[in-house]
Amino acid sequence: MGQLSTWISAVIALVCGVLLGIITTIAHRASALIGDWTAPMGLILGLVAVLALVLGCRLLWEHRLPALGAGIGVVVAEIFVAQAGRALFLADDAVTRTWLIAPALLAALIVVWPVRRAAPPDRRPARAD
Repeated sequence: MGQLSTWISAVIALVCGVLLGIITTIAHRASALIGDWTAPMGLILGLVAVLALVLGCRLLWEHRLPALGAGIGVVVAEIFVAQAGRALFLADDAVTRTWLIAPALLAALIVVWPVRRAAPPDRRPARAD
């Protein structure tokens, strides 16, 4: 893959990360009652979505740049929504603090994680002994 296509992929991943970050930051407070426990489903599903986007970018392209773009997009969107609608979307509790920190850590971990590619098969013909 050429350098230009890598940068184009990174920009597209960045835009996808921004869109995902806006949606999940708004929806991270959603919860579901499971028995006596209120499960933070918005937080859980938001982290799964960030994991899927960044990991997908990391595994799909040979370079780390698209995954980095997706991670940066999510974090920039979180910061934007936090500044624009702090009173509406963000409460001062553990769920919000987890949401503001976990996607950045998750994306950073995925971007720096080494990906081992399979070695190309040996091109020598098999010997018939």
